[in-house]
Amino acid sequence: MKQIGILFFLMFILFGCKKDDGLSAQEQFEIDLEMIDAYLDENDIQADVHESGIRYVTNVEGGGISPGVTDNVTVKYKGTLFDGTVFDQNPSISFNLSGLIPAWQIMIPEMNVGGKITMYAPSGYCYGTRGSGSIPPNTNLIFEVELLSVN
Repeated sequence: MKQIGILFFLMFILFGCKKDDGLSAQEQFEIDLEMIDAYLDENDIQADVHESGIRYVTNVEGGGISPGVTDNVTVKYKGTLFDGTVFDQNPSISFNLSGLIPAWQIMIPEMNVGGKITMYAPSGYCYGTRGSGSIPPNTNLIFEVELLSVN
């Protein structure tokens, strides 16, 4: 039930705000999904669609427990832009999920320990209109995540 409340909050933030570039959050979201779907088609990737709109591929199901959005998790991950540029990666790092971008708050609780997914996240679930470091505003991102443990 807690995840549904968080999802509604994220959808309010995503769709309820206007952006500086003149596009509504909804319009940007639709553009993002078109770009992600085109990428998946061009690369012959069969992805599942989460109710949030995030596209993902389960590479390994995993067999352990699933974390909650307020849990601390240890993950191995790699983040890339859609052009293949790696912007961040780590072989083992712990985070509290509640402090991470919405894409991770939504998808990591869907995983089991030992699981590996590749998520294709719309910009509004990443760094949105502000960007972050080398990530420009309104950038869709790819994350390869392995859930190592729930701490």
